Amino acid sequence: MRFTKSLASGFAASSLALFSLAALAQPYPANSVRIISPFPPGGGNDTVARFLAAKLPEQMGGNFVVENRAGSAGLIGADTAAKSAPDGYTRLVTSPEFAINPNMRAKMPYDTFKDFAFISQLTSGQFMLSCHPSLPAKTLQDVLALARARPGQINYASSGSGGINHLAGELLQSMTGIRWTHVPYKGAAPAVVATMSGETECAFTSTTGAVAHVKAGRLRAIALTGNRRFTELANVPTMAEAGVAGYSVTG
Repeated sequence: MRFTKSLASGFAASSLALFSLAALAQPYPANSVRIISPFPPGGGNDTVARFLAAKLPEQMGGNFVVENRAGSAGLIGADTAAKSAPDGYTRLVTSPEFAINPNMRAKMPYDTFKDFAFISQLTSGQFMLSCHPSLPAKTLQDVLALARARPGQINYASSGSGGINHLAGELLQSMTGIRWTHVPYKGAAPAVVATMSGETECAFTSTTGAVAHVKAGRLRAIALTGNRRFTELANVPTMAEAGVAGYSVTG
C-alpha cells in the first residue's frame, strides 16, 4: 500500500439548494447557520470549524454554530449534512476521510460528488507520531526497533478505522516491515487522551491536536508525516528525515 496523496480538507454544503424568491429577498444569513464537524471536540477538524464559526460573523453577520456529529471516520457527520434541508443553512467542515471513505466502503449512505457543493479548501497540514513518555523510545528508529522486538505488542491510536491517521500507521508498517496493533477511537481527541494516559503507547494525530501536550511533556513527539518540519516543534524530524525515505501523508 502506498498512501501518498494529499487529500485536502474542505468546506462543503448540500448541493440541492434551491432558494425561493422570498428567501433571496432576505439578507443571508437570516437564521443561525450550523457548521457540522464530523469528529468530537478538540481535534484538528473541530478546531478549524470553531475558528470559522468565530470569524464568519465578522464578515457576514448572523450566527454560526458548530455541531459535532462524530463517528465512522466522519461518515455520520457527512451523512447528516447530505440529508439536511437544502436551504443554505448547513455547512460541513470536511477532513481527508471525506475522500477516503468512498474508497474504503462498499456502500455509502450518500453520493460524495452529487450530494455536496464544494466551497473552498480551508487548510493543508500533516500529522505526527507521538508516544507516551514512559515508552523507552525517543526516535523513530527506537520505535521501529521496539516494534520489531515485540511484534504486535506496541499499540498505536487513531481517530478511527479507515481514517487518515489509521492509514498513516498502516503505511509505516508496510514500508518498514514492523507489526504493531491499531486501536481506533471515536476521534483524534480521545486518541490523544488514551495515549497520554498510557492506554496506548503511540498515536497518529494532527499537529494542532498534540502540540500543547508535547510542550507540556505529556506526549513525546517522534516524527512528522509530511515533507517539511512543523514550526511549533522545529526539532521534530519528518519520517523521511528519520530514516523512512518516501513516506508522506498529508491532508
